Amino acid sequence: MRTIVKLVMAMVLVLGAVVAAPPPAAADGVADEADLQFDLGNKAFQRKDFEAALAHYLASNRLVRNRNVLFNIAFTYKELRRFPDAYRYFVDALEGEKDQSVRGDIENAMRDIADKVAVLEVQSTPPGAQVYLNRKDLGAIARTPARIGLAAGTYIVIVEAEGYELTQSRPIEVRLGSRVPVSLDLKRVVGSVAIKAEPGTQVRVDDEGGPVACIAPCTLQLPPGQRLLFFTKEGFATTPRTVRVEPNKAQTVNVTLSALTGSLLVATEELNALVEVDGRAMGFAPTVINNVQIGTRRVRVSLRGYQSVERTVDIKANQQSQLDDIILEPIRQVSAASRTAESIDDAPASVSIISGPELESFAYPTIMEALRGTRGVAINYDSIYGNAAVRGLGQANDYNNRLLVLSDGAILNENILYQPFIHYDGRTDLGDVDRIEVVRG
Repeated sequence: MRTIVKLVMAMVLVLGAVVAAPPPAAADGVADEADLQFDLGNKAFQRKDFEAALAHYLASNRLVRNRNVLFNIAFTYKELRRFPDAYRYFVDALEGEKDQSVRGDIENAMRDIADKVAVLEVQSTPPGAQVYLNRKDLGAIARTPARIGLAAGTYIVIVEAEGYELTQSRPIEVRLGSRVPVSLDLKRVVGSVAIKAEPGTQVRVDDEGGPVACIAPCTLQLPPGQRLLFFTKEGFATTPRTVRVEPNKAQTVNVTLSALTGSLLVATEELNALVEVDGRAMGFAPTVINNVQIGTRRVRVSLRGYQSVERTVDIKANQQSQLDDIILEPIRQVSAASRTAESIDDAPASVSIISGPELESFAYPTIMEALRGTRGVAINYDSIYGNAAVRGLGQANDYNNRLLVLSDGAILNENILYQPFIHYDGRTDLGDVDRIEVVRG
């Protein structure tokens, strides 16, 4: 008995040190009242009036929670032979205690009564859940992970945590001196939110700079309450959406993303060149193309009779990008010389080209007129037929059958005298002719 009293008095000294410098919240005299209740408890304990001592200690602990008071409460319960309650307060006093000598005293006291209590070792996933026994309305007795001292009997362990469904164990029978582990997994209370947006849209919850919760299209399982959803996708803009998540209910959020755009200026020396952006025809140069989606875009400029030019350009939001240095080179490719497309420099014959732009600019009415001025070609017209002599081969009234005229490889000479018609008696519209290749024999 002297040992217990000595321990209790030691706690008085420690408590006195604690309340000597009370926190600001205790400036209304709460700490003084707690100190008084503690002193009254010590005096009652020395008189062996353990029930009165317990009442004073519990009152002191309610006013100012203190591990030393918990230690005295546990010893008082032990003297009253209420071992389960004593064990519970010993566990509370041990929690957070850093003084090894005090921890040793508490652990020794717990070993002394270990065979007089049944212990439930309760763990939950996640930890920190409130623990109830048999009925929730009796109040929580611990927080997981917890060691709970009990009398022998059958118990139902109930755990509850904010944001999780209440979970309980099957009836568990415990005997004095036993230690029974109880592990319970709590199920989150969630609502389902289906996100329908442009594929690849990143979704964040409550924090615009936080981790990506999912990539649309996707479904989120979120705690109940009001949630703020942020959506991001390169090249698009949107506004956050507020949703109210209902427990165990599903809802759908349809998100419309607005493409961030800029404009593009395209200019060439040749007029009316077709401008395509990412494979879509957008206009004819020179032109300003509006509402072009930001990012790296592929631009193609093409014109009949010229080699196409492809460029990549970086479009920035609300800014104008420029491609005003595009130069279209005339096509120097022929196919008549060897019946295969090749560079004019590689052709196995002397070849001249009358290009499409030249045909359009001069508006030649016939093939014969287009051939005027071509190197090595002499034009003769007898008021009925037009003839063309190449390198001096050919004369008037010889039916011009030394001249072969092809259209994309198809022979246009007639099949009796093999005479080509190159003036008004033949083709009189060159508007759809890409070019004329003249191969001198």
